[in-house]
Amino acid sequence: MIIITGKTVAKFWGIVCAAIGIIGLILTRELSFVSILIPSCWLCILSNTLDDSKEKADAMRKIARRQDDR
Repeated sequence: MIIITGKTVAKFWGIVCAAIGIIGLILTRELSFVSILIPSCWLCILSNTLDDSKEKADAMRKIARRQDDR
């Protein structure tokens, strides 16, 4: 089951935005269009991915602490 959150939506639109940028680059061969679009998309995707990995690492640390306390 997929839980739709703000991060999920941001990743989806980041991927769509990057795809549009790549298609635009292929069709127009102009970097001016893509140079504005793609960096913001990748930053959006990467920032959300890093947030997810931080949350997972924090959750793993909490689990490890609970096991150490026992």
